[in-house]
Amino acid sequence: MLGPSCSFSVIATACLILSASVQGAVAQQSKTLGGRIIGEAEWQRITPAASEFDVTSPHHFMVRKKVFSQRYQERWTDQRSTRDGARLAVFYERLNVGSFTTSSYEQTFERLAVGLAGHFGTDVDDIRYEKLSRAFRLAYLPHGANHCAMGMRIFGVSQGGHTSFNGDRNIRVTVCKQGAPDDPLLKNLIIATVGSMRQDGRAPKLIGLEAQSYDNLSRELFSPTSTSQPGKTAPRDVVGWERRDIKIDWAGNPDLKTGTIFLRHDQTRGRILITVKGAFRQSNGGYNMDIGRSGAWNIVCTDGLKATGTFGNSPDGTTHGSGKDNNGAPIRFSIAPS
Repeated sequence: MLGPSCSFSVIATACLILSASVQGAVAQQSKTLGGRIIGEAEWQRITPAASEFDVTSPHHFMVRKKVFSQRYQERWTDQRSTRDGARLAVFYERLNVGSFTTSSYEQTFERLAVGLAGHFGTDVDDIRYEKLSRAFRLAYLPHGANHCAMGMRIFGVSQGGHTSFNGDRNIRVTVCKQGAPDDPLLKNLIIATVGSMRQDGRAPKLIGLEAQSYDNLSRELFSPTSTSQPGKTAPRDVVGWERRDIKIDWAGNPDLKTGTIFLRHDQTRGRILITVKGAFRQSNGGYNMDIGRSGAWNIVCTDGLKATGTFGNSPDGTTHGSGKDNNGAPIRFSIAPS
């Protein structure tokens, strides 16, 4: 029934700041008691025309910028994106001092991918990496019923003194598709996104790669006939997932009566994505089952609730379980047979 768990959150544009190899000393930043850097600007909404980039389809995007003393950042989000469905986001960073370098690229990119997996509640063993060029990497990873990819490209003005490729800016693109896996679509969309963004009339070089049309690929991602429509958390035909009904008695949350659970399993362990009506929206987690018909489960929900417990499978295929959340509230549930 019910591996590792983590909460759902908005896609990787939550600014996982890239660790850079910076030339020269960087002054220590003063912070408020709340941890905010003194003098740090908030994210500001700007028009695409006010961005450092020109793109082929600016009407699709919402753009924000943030200005620091030693770096400048932008976040681009395709406005057709939905929280639980198809989405595409871009994070751009330009350094005023120093540069990003490929000498530590692999380790840095892997840390970013692992951090994104933590936000998604994804097992790090499920991350798959691909090298497109010496300064362009991809990582593929599942996110509940979605399949996602993150790509990062270093580019810009090179600084002297480095034996490897380096540049003063980078772009990170994260794309998620709901439904069956489609690595080529995710990969081509990331390449197309980077290829469509131009500074001073020039796009970052895509050595050995061909950028397809962003409009065509994004239309395929956000097609209204696809499973990535608002309000759908997971379709019935998601490859590798089994949809079943669940009844829950969660003390302190009297409205949590019925819901839908999507199980993805492999023999004695697996993951779950559960949607219920009531105080929280979704929960993501996993289970481990003993040789017999019993096991342990754990989940983390979007409102911060966590819960663990045990379960047992009846001969008729029904699953019964119990446990407690992090507030001590007892939980009982039953899952209908497949």
